[in-house]
Amino acid sequence: MIVKSLNRIKSINALDGTVVKEILHPDKDALEMNFSLAHAVLAPQEKSLKHRITTGAEIYVIIKGYGLMHINDDEQIVKPGDTIYIPAGAVQFIENTGEETLEFYCMVDGGWSQDCEELC
Repeated sequence: MIVKSLNRIKSINALDGTVVKEILHPDKDALEMNFSLAHAVLAPQEKSLKHRITTGAEIYVIIKGYGLMHINDDEQIVKPGDTIYIPAGAVQFIENTGEETLEFYCMVDGGWSQDCEELC
């Protein structure tokens, strides 16, 4: 059994400007799964940098706050309870349009690494 507490995981600054806590990763945790799971935060009125994941699809699950998600030429308001599918290679960024921290879970197909992410 693997149980991890979010408050005990070290934060890192991701390439896109979000603050991320990597919760589970198939390579680092010797898990039999083909995705990584992380928790991300974005301060009020901030936005992540335009970027793409080159190796696989990504999913965001919004858990707190409000934002505007941009994927290629589309944009949509997102709120707690929303799940966003981001195709592999899509140019993406998210804006925190609210007055509180935007928090979301990120799942990356194949497992996230700095090598699979590039700024656009």
